[in-house]
This record gives sequence, C-alpha cells and structure tokens, in this order.
Amino acid sequence: MLNPRAVMLAAMLVSGLPLIPPLAAQTTDAPYLSQFPTVEQVKKAMVVADPRETALRQMGAFWQLQEIIKQLSGRREFRGFTPDEDKIVTAYYRAAYYIGVAIDSAYPGPYGQEKTVSGNHPYMYMRTDRRFGVEGIETLRLIPPAVVDQYLQSTGADSRRWAARAQADSAARSGALAGKQEEAAKGEDQRQIRRCVESGRSEMQCVMEGFGKGVMGLVGAVMPGLKTPVMHGIRMSGEYSGEGRFGLTFSNESVSLNCGDLVQQSHPYTMLLSADGMRISIASQPRPILLMVRGEGSLVGPGPTEIAGQIITGYQQGIRTWSDGHTEPISRPIYADATRRCTIGALGAGRPSFASGSMATATVAVLGTLMGSADKDAPKPAPAGMRMNGEYGAQSSFDLEFLPEAVVVGCRDAVVLRPYTVQVQGGHPVIGVQNGAAPFTVTLGPDGALTGSGAVRVDGRVVTGSAPDGGIAYAPRSATCNLGGLAPAGPQLTEAEMGAAAARASMGGAGAANAQPTGALGPAASSMTMPAPGAGAAFQLENGLPVSPGSGNPLTGQTFFLLDASLDQIIKDAGVAQPTGLSAARLLEHDCSTAAGMTDCDKLIKAMKAHQVAVLRPDQTGVAQSPDLPVGKTYYLFGAVISGARKYTWHLPLAAKAGWTKITLNQANVTPP
Repeated sequence: MLNPRAVMLAAMLVSGLPLIPPLAAQTTDAPYLSQFPTVEQVKKAMVVADPRETALRQMGAFWQLQEIIKQLSGRREFRGFTPDEDKIVTAYYRAAYYIGVAIDSAYPGPYGQEKTVSGNHPYMYMRTDRRFGVEGIETLRLIPPAVVDQYLQSTGADSRRWAARAQADSAARSGALAGKQEEAAKGEDQRQIRRCVESGRSEMQCVMEGFGKGVMGLVGAVMPGLKTPVMHGIRMSGEYSGEGRFGLTFSNESVSLNCGDLVQQSHPYTMLLSADGMRISIASQPRPILLMVRGEGSLVGPGPTEIAGQIITGYQQGIRTWSDGHTEPISRPIYADATRRCTIGALGAGRPSFASGSMATATVAVLGTLMGSADKDAPKPAPAGMRMNGEYGAQSSFDLEFLPEAVVVGCRDAVVLRPYTVQVQGGHPVIGVQNGAAPFTVTLGPDGALTGSGAVRVDGRVVTGSAPDGGIAYAPRSATCNLGGLAPAGPQLTEAEMGAAAARASMGGAGAANAQPTGALGPAASSMTMPAPGAGAAFQLENGLPVSPGSGNPLTGQTFFLLDASLDQIIKDAGVAQPTGLSAARLLEHDCSTAAGMTDCDKLIKAMKAHQVAVLRPDQTGVAQSPDLPVGKTYYLFGAVISGARKYTWHLPLAAKAGWTKITLNQANVTPP
C-alpha cells in the first residue's frame, strides 16, 4: 500500500515549486505554529494569471491551513485555542474574507456556478479528502515535511476510526441501497413536479415546491419537532382589522396578532364546529380568544379582552465592534412584559393574503413582481375566510389536494386546479368545488373524511415536450371518476397535535413576529464561568442577504446556534459515521430527512443540544445578540435560512473578544455544500 505521506510529499517535489519557508523563528504557545507561513506568503504562492482564480486559490489555501491548525490543536479545537493558535486562525480567516469582498467588488456578477466569484468553493475539501493539500492547490507544500507528517498521522487515525464506524453502519446506509433510495426519491419528486405543472399551477412554483420537499432546511434538521405531518381540515386565511389597532393575519399554521402598542405576536389556533357554526380559538394569554365565523366571512369577537405580550420601553445604547476592529454606536430596543385591553368586536370581511400560502407561493409572487413575470398561472392570494388544507383520497384514483388559493382535483393521471369555497350548512362544513360546467360538493365529517356522490369529470392537460417559445407544450387529457368517501392522505394530526405543531411553527418559522433580539443560554453554558454583564464577549448577528420589497427580513424568527464545538466534532461525539466527501451540514440534512437516517438523526440532535452555548433568534430587523460569554474561546455559529428560493447555510468559527463583535451573514461567508 502506498504511503499517503510519501505520495503527497512527492507531489510537492515534482511540482518544481519550492517549499514556503516557515514564519520567522519565534516562541509560540504551540511549537508547530512557528512553521506556518504568513498571510502574504500564502497570497504570493497562490497567484496565477486570472485574478479570479487567484482569489479562489488564496481563499482555499487559507481554509486548508485553518483546517490543518485545527487538526493539530487536538481537543483545543473544541475547548478553546491557545492565544497563538487563535491569532493565526483569525488572521487566515480574515484574509480569506477580505479577498472575497475585494474580488466580488472588482468582478461583480456571476462566476462559475455561483452568483459571485467568492461563492465558488473549489478547494474547500474536508480534511480526510484525498485531494486535500495536493490537488488544485498544493497547500501542504506551504509547511515543512515534519508538520505535514504530524498532520497526516493525525488525520489517518481519524480516518481509521470513521472507516470502522462506517463499516458497522446499517445496510440502509450502505452505498448501493442509499443510491437506490435516492434515485427513487428523485423519481417521485419529478413525478410530483410534473403533476403540479399539469394541474395548471405556476411552473416556477411547482419547481420550488419540489425543491422544498426534496431538501429539508437545516434548522428543521436540528429541531425535528418542526417536521410534522400536514394539518388536515379547516383553516383560516386573510387579514382582519378591528378597533384600537387590533388586527389578525391567519396562515395555515398560526395567526399573527396586533393589539395597541404590543409587539406583534404569533399564536396557534384551532377551528371548532359548534351548533351555531364555526368558531376559532386562539391560544392567547392570559386566556384564549374565541371568535365566531359568520356566513358572509366576517368574524365576531368577545368584546373588551386582556392580551398579554411585550412592549418596547426604551433603547439600549452602546458601542459595537466590527470584525475589522472599528466601532460604531448601536441602539437596540428594550422589551418588557405588558398587558393591554383591546376591543375585539366585529371584524369585517378580511383581505386576501399571501401569508396563508406556502413559502413557495409567497416567494413566487415576490419573484414575479421583481422579474416582471407574465406567468398567467402565477399563484394568486388566498381568499379570506375558511379554507381547507391537506390531501384527501389517493392519486391512483380520485383525490383532492387543498391549497389556500385553490384545490387540485385529480382523477388518475388527469389533474386540474379549481377554485373552491367552504361554508357551514346543516351543522357540517361543505366544500364547493367550481369544476367548470360540472361543479360538485363534498362534506367534511366528524371523522375527518370527505364524502360526496356522483361522477366527476376532470379536464386537465399533459406535458408533451417543449413549445416553440422554449416553454412547456401541453395536450388535453381527461378522465372521469366516481366521487365517494375520501380519507386524509398521509399522517394525520389530532386537534391537540395541530395546536402543538402550530405553536412550534410560530416559534421557528420565518417571519415569527415575537422573536427576541437577545439570545438565551444553552445547556453547554452551565459548565462555563459566565462573565458579569458587559464584561464578556457578545456576538451581534445581522442580516447581509438582500431583502426583497414586500417581504420580511430573511433572518427574522429563524434559529441560530452558538456551539462550543464544530459540527464535525459533534458528529464524532454522536458516534455517527461521516462518509468521505460529505460535509457535516449535509450529513445532518441527509440523516434528518430520510427514514434510514432517523436513528443517527436522533443521536446528532442529542449531541448538538449538549454543545449548545446559546440560541439566537433574530428580531423583526434581522438582528440577534448573544448573552455575554467568556472571552478567549472559539465558538461555532450554525444556522440556515431559505431566501429568494435559495438555501443559505452558515457554520462559522467565531473568536470571542471582549466587547461586541458584529457577524453579518451574507453570501460571502456561507458554508460550502
């Protein structure tokens, strides 16, 4: 068997390029550090003719050198670097960051497969990747052979441990079966996208929904409670305004509530069928709010009502330190608990709202506005009032898939999108589907199933290829099915589970209005000696992603974690095998979104929870601040958002320095896949 060290060293020598001399002789708190090159030496060694390729090579080299130091530091990587280790890692990190900023400024616009030059990460290999240090950029020639030997021995030991774990993994995680499962999943995703397009929905929306179903958000991966079955049954939609700045905005999962000067808050709600019609119960404090739904679509409340929440009592003034060392004044709101009395009387017919729909519905609408889309199938706002949610029946025969804006009527392979209404008649919810010249109705029973009678003809369309204008070509397709009993498809939620799922969604979903600007300490902080307020290190999280007109800040209400260890170490602690070439973030996503990986997902979640130093929840402005933390440690920020139909994931090392340090989450510092 070839010696990996010999192969790598031979590659350096035959390249004809000299080894970079080490740093000038000096005393360091870790002896190997004196062998590492300076920032300028790294930059010079990576220069080629193309400035953009030079920048990518330089950023890749700084990434790999940081990884080598982390590996050589052993347990200090997760428990806190020595001052000299932290100094060099920080210098490499900052150098790579500013190179990215400079090259994006000099060459704005897309490059390669990404929207910016710095968005490309061709050389950010994992430490155990056989390409690390020798392929594309020869990073290992920047350090002396003795240090290379020490590094390779260390990673070799880790590789053997990971290989043993992988060999003991279950058959469901084996390469062959995983490949078959992935192909089957891709085939099902493509079938669902095709069915969605053939129903008459927006092509852009269908593709985005397929993307969303195929890839689980990483925040959801570490918070599996957010991954719940679909809520079936009657929900509400629209915006309703009342007296004294009282207002409600309904979505499938929750309702946003405004009352006077209280900060907007989100609550779960349930739909209750009573003898006199449909009622809504909102889980507000100090007691639930009950509303009556009138036949014409208006709501009637209980009158004067006490509502608990938070108000802004003032603003905290301070000094914020940027990552390059300069400071600026800062002003953040100060919140206090409060109770207000609002009159909830007659709320007139609500206004349609995109808030009722899926993320894809709202995003496609925004993209259509920004791009001047003329897509005739673009999604419309959901009508205000009672709506249905969930799929009923089976796609192999007759089925109804309810969306806030319309219902997909399917008869075997023929599908079509139709408007619908929901009313209470004779003590039962009745759904009327406007199916062209042959409308039909179904009744929602107490068992949660739909019943109807007669035959339903579905006049849809089928994809036949490409149209002359480059779009999709269609041909008519029709089918007739008998309408009988339709049971909810897929896992079902009880009324209590609906409320619990809505509560989780309102806490973790984008746009949660009651997000707080400061973070809460996590389990790992219990073992730390916490500094006095104002005497430690605080991280301020801010949004650097573009914010589309009419949409909220993409960071608002999302969850970010400050960890005392990197994701790679957490995976080790969990005893989960990390396949070569698969990043820690991708492994989390894979294991927590597939049935085969759920056992490992549970291990990963428990390990991650044990390493949580703080949990950050950005407020309405996209800002979050951590509690004061011990100075001198290195923490890891982990989180993800979906914005503009793209997922952004961050896994960043953060050096804790005295005072406030600003971290702007943008496209330049996202974690490579």
